[in-house]
Amino acid sequence: MHTFSMITGITEETMRRHTQLTMLGVACWLVLGGIATAQEDNSTALAKAAQNPLATLVTLPLQANFNDGFGPYDRQFFDLNVQPVVPFPGEKWNVIARTIIPLNSVPRGEVDSTFGVGDTSMTLFFSPAKGGAFTWGVGPVFGLPTASNPEVLGSGRWGLGPSGV
Repeated sequence: MHTFSMITGITEETMRRHTQLTMLGVACWLVLGGIATAQEDNSTALAKAAQNPLATLVTLPLQANFNDGFGPYDRQFFDLNVQPVVPFPGEKWNVIARTIIPLNSVPRGEVDSTFGVGDTSMTLFFSPAKGGAFTWGVGPVFGLPTASNPEVLGSGRWGLGPSGV
């Protein structure tokens, strides 16, 4: 387990891991952002497609959350959700893979924190290729025990359930 301490600073291994994760995220954002831009010339159509969770558009949303007052020492909890959406278009059906990969910094005690990857959630939506007035998709959602520190950042368990949009 690697910890972060406000008093002693960040360990070299933790800093290296942070740098690698940041570089991976930026590379994915640049590559996938370029693909998404190339798919649509019309900015209005692109804006509309970006709001449709079942559009055949590759996206990489990032959601950052800061929560104050966490735990008995009133600390700050940080969560960055990397949420790539990759469609696989077909003739009759589209399959849209939506994944949530959490990067968390969880306070532990008065000054220590644990940073790492949490459990991943992956949803596969099956949606008709020919859209109509009503857009829908159904499929399974998988809980994957990918936490870098399961005791603090995840459950250590697999999960499976239904999902719909």
